[in-house]
Order: sequence, then C-alpha cells, then structure tokens
Amino acid sequence: MVEEEKKHERHTSMYPAAVFQLIIAIGIGTIISKFLSMTGMTFPIYIGAMIAAACMRNIGEYSGKFTIYMGEINDIGGISLSLFLGIAMITLKLWQLADLALPLITLLAGQTILMFFFTYFVIFNIMGRDYDAAVLSSGVCGFGMGATPNAMANMQAICERYVPSVKAYLLVPLIGSLFADFLNSLVITFLSIFYNLKRESMKMFGKRKRNVMRSKNLREKLDYKMKSENVAIPEIHTKDFDEIEEQIDEQEVEKEEEHSILYDNVAIPEVHLHKKKK
Repeated sequence: MVEEEKKHERHTSMYPAAVFQLIIAIGIGTIISKFLSMTGMTFPIYIGAMIAAACMRNIGEYSGKFTIYMGEINDIGGISLSLFLGIAMITLKLWQLADLALPLITLLAGQTILMFFFTYFVIFNIMGRDYDAAVLSSGVCGFGMGATPNAMANMQAICERYVPSVKAYLLVPLIGSLFADFLNSLVITFLSIFYNLKRESMKMFGKRKRNVMRSKNLREKLDYKMKSENVAIPEIHTKDFDEIEEQIDEQEVEKEEEHSILYDNVAIPEVHLHKKKK
C-alpha cells in the first residue's frame, strides 16, 4: 500500500479534488463528532473526520465509482504536519522549561527503558518472533514514545530498508489511530465519573461528620441533669450547677467564719460562739 502511494502520479489538477475530498471528510466528521458527544463520552475532536475518511476510502476502493487521491492527500497532510510542528516550536518557550530539564530527561530515559523491555519481551514474543513481529515492535515503540505518526515513521524506516509488512501496516494504524481513541475516551470518561463520585462522597461524608460533631457539641451544651428534691416544683439543673453550688457553699462558710455569732432560722434562736484560733 505504501509502495502504491509512492508510485501514484501527482498532477497539479488533482490537488483541488484532494482538498475537496478532505473538506467533505471534515464536514461529515463534524456531524459524526456531534452525535458521539451526545453519548456523554469524551472523544477527540478529529475522531469523526477519521471515521468519515475511512468510510470514504473503503467505499471508493471497493465500488470503484470514485477515486481517492491518496498521493495528493499525503502531500497535503505532510505540509499541514510541518506547519503544525513549526507553529508549535515557534510558540514553545524553552526558558520556561529550564527548571524541568532534569525531570524531563529522567522521564524520557525511564520511558525508553520501559518501552524497550515491553516490546522485546512482550510484543515481539506474542506476535510470533518473526519479521512482522519486529516491524510491529518498532511501531509499538514509536506509539509508546509519541503517537501514531512516530509509529508509522519507525515502520517506514524498517520497510524501506528490507521489505514491507502488510500485517504491521494493517494493525498499527488501525489500532493506533482509531481503536486507541475510543479506548482512551472510555478510560477518561470512567476516570472522570469515578473522580466526581469520589468527590461527592467525600463532600457528603465531610458534611455528615460536621453535622455529627455539631449535634454532639449541642448535646453537650444542652446536657441537663434532673435532681429530685423535696420541693413542690422539680428543679432542672445543668451540669455546671454542682460546681456553682459548691462555690456558694464555700462562700457561705467563709462568711460564717468571719462572724463570731450566727443565727439560724429555727423556732428558738441559737447562739454559737466560735473560739478564736490561737
């Protein structure tokens, strides 16, 4: 498929038709993305255009009623990618990343080592330990270190040196460009729902805990003790009444010690003489 695109003749008159096909794919993709967003899941903004372009190419090649100008579309895509990378690098402020140089280098080294062991011990062995498995491993390395364009560049470098791998060129673009986006949207949606539920539960738990503490403090403030005394009307004393009563008794004792004669409220007055302390 790559070799056919390279051998495809490019004519100036085909570029307007290729641009028109891209515009149709983008327009239909916008409608598809609108319907996908109504499901409540998070999808990349370009997923609709990818689905529309895949349908257009397969229908055109299967029916033969119209031609998809892949050579011109690849040239337009390369120009657009170069413009995107140029604009991204121009707007990049490297001096702001100076403090993050060491963490970035550490992350890059760790990612490189992880992808090496993963592709060599997992992907290469699972896919059959043959040439197709080697090309697939290079594509997985590019996908793990960057994105699908990196995977395609790695596989293209190997296939240009040796022979093309149909299995690799079928699996890596299909999984990296289409299925990975749907899987990422599912994971992101699930994590966002889980995070929102956890945050709401923490809010409810914290609010309930505050309410419990507030009610506990209120019960402590309104903690009444019932005392049954020989009076006509029962009296309600708070928990601080005993302390206040003891303080009053102590004050009365001190007043009694200050006077030498005390009178009690009895039928016959009694006189008590206190001996002076020596």
